[in-house]
Amino acid sequence: MDRQKNPPSIRCFPGGEEMSGVAEITHIDTKKQAEEYPFLEVVQKRDGGQYVKVHTYELAQYMLQTEKIYRDKNQFMYYNHSEGIWESDTENYLKQQITKLLKQHTKLNNVRETMEHIKNISYVKSKDKIINFDQKIFALTLANGTYYFKEKNFVPVWDPYDYSTTKVNINYDENMMESGDTLPIKAYAFLGNILKSPELKFIFEWLGFCMVKGYPLQKLLILQGSGGNGKSTLINFISSIIGAENTSNLSLDTLQNDRFGKAHLKGKMLNACADISDTFFESMATIKEITG
Repeated sequence: MDRQKNPPSIRCFPGGEEMSGVAEITHIDTKKQAEEYPFLEVVQKRDGGQYVKVHTYELAQYMLQTEKIYRDKNQFMYYNHSEGIWESDTENYLKQQITKLLKQHTKLNNVRETMEHIKNISYVKSKDKIINFDQKIFALTLANGTYYFKEKNFVPVWDPYDYSTTKVNINYDENMMESGDTLPIKAYAFLGNILKSPELKFIFEWLGFCMVKGYPLQKLLILQGSGGNGKSTLINFISSIIGAENTSNLSLDTLQNDRFGKAHLKGKMLNACADISDTFFESMATIKEITG
């Protein structure tokens, strides 16, 4: 499996220049903090007192060494180590981390200057270094690791270089797979009330397809039947496994007729809607475009 390590688009720089930013010493651990962090300097005042100078450029470099940050003209992303995915709320996250580091020495100017340095240093312009997130479509981030569909291999860790922005928050049961007892008995029993055996097999295949990032099959699933025959139950079942954060519920009419509708599909594994209007099949150009 090809997993690129330390790609040039994740920028980490040692060294740096000094920038202004001072705060009066108000805490007993200040000297210890300054010794531990290269971006803090204890400066002696003429009257015998001391203050702490924050070198914001060095602080930015420290952040880039301890965090995985990516920025181009369209994206500003950070890797969430506790979740195993890349997220876009980067500015708020970094401001929070800077504040935690500086503690009582936090000043708005220090935070602003540090953020500007981070943005400037991490910016990627060269086309050959641009990262396309979620391009490893067969790498599925789970609650307890990563499953690689093509290799049929589960790894109990997350790899930031999979560049995944989506996660299905369920555990992969290695013991079940090793025992060979992989039939989801309880789920089969539950869905057996509304589906026949061949349909059950297909639905679980479709569920797996939903977890593949991208759209290699270029298919759209439509459930047909009279009212009260379990269509909503099945949609809710699939949605609950995929996860609310990975599911959108846009009507097909919205996708077809709202020019901004497709934007709401970004980062989603499943779009599930319960009803289709009588006029939907009269014009399906956008739906055909979305499904390939």
